[in-house]
Amino acid sequence: MPLSPTSSADPSAIKQLILAARPQEWALDFPTAVDIDELFQDPAIQQTSRIWRTASGDPAAYAFVHFPYNNLTFEALEPHWTDALEDEVIAWVLDLMHAHYGLNPGENTLDASCRAEDARAIRFLTRHGFERQEVESLSYVVDIPSRPSPAQLPHGYLLRSLQPIEVEQALTLHQAAFGTDNFTLADRLAVMNTEAYLPDLDLVVVAPDGTLVGGCICSIGNASNLGGEPVGFTDPVYVHPGHQGKGIARALLVAGLTGLHAHGVRRAHLGTSSANLAMQRAAEAAGFTCVAHRLWFSLNLTV
Repeated sequence: MPLSPTSSADPSAIKQLILAARPQEWALDFPTAVDIDELFQDPAIQQTSRIWRTASGDPAAYAFVHFPYNNLTFEALEPHWTDALEDEVIAWVLDLMHAHYGLNPGENTLDASCRAEDARAIRFLTRHGFERQEVESLSYVVDIPSRPSPAQLPHGYLLRSLQPIEVEQALTLHQAAFGTDNFTLADRLAVMNTEAYLPDLDLVVVAPDGTLVGGCICSIGNASNLGGEPVGFTDPVYVHPGHQGKGIARALLVAGLTGLHAHGVRRAHLGTSSANLAMQRAAEAAGFTCVAHRLWFSLNLTV
């Protein structure tokens, strides 16, 4: 039976599909329920998201494109993931991209990612002309059965919670650390406006001259489908380029793990890029182990 697309997506239905469509061990892959709560605070995502439903009205698949990153996310329940649905999704997404960038989008590509072992998603992307990229996303996990030993900061540096009046300073620092202004004030406020956000674990490092030079946003998700245990997250971590290589990222991670442990969390996750060797080293120094790789694919849209 053919599926019927909606003109925009219902966040609660997407969260329902995420739980139903994935193997249990993939439950905390992007997007999580918290990611959906963040994304759908932006009204624009309603225009770039869609749910496909069965004749009885049950959600069967969803897709959205997150601008300005141009990232496509698509998942479907096993009985409904067909070549015809894939073709329909791609046709709709290409219309979105051309409406956003015009018929000749220049260097902008449509990007998507999936687990390295997700043969179905890899087939979907390669069948529609996506080319695999060298960069990967890495997922790290650490168990925190006891309070971690503190990591030492350079002399004169201070680690504390972000103050409300410093949000815009933290945003500027974040943009400098990653070399892009795609992460906006609205995005920052959306992160802070979810149940997972912990104000006391929105951590920053202050340099001797009083400027913010590093930060880490920790959060807690209730992974009810993983036994009901709370799960912690210690990303993003961001350090000003002029202060990298001083152990600030590791100190932020350890402080985040210490705070999460005090909140009752016994396992924490973080993600980073395969190109970010410094973050990988900081994660491993803080006890994290890489447990999953996500492959990235790009589609050239130039006519």
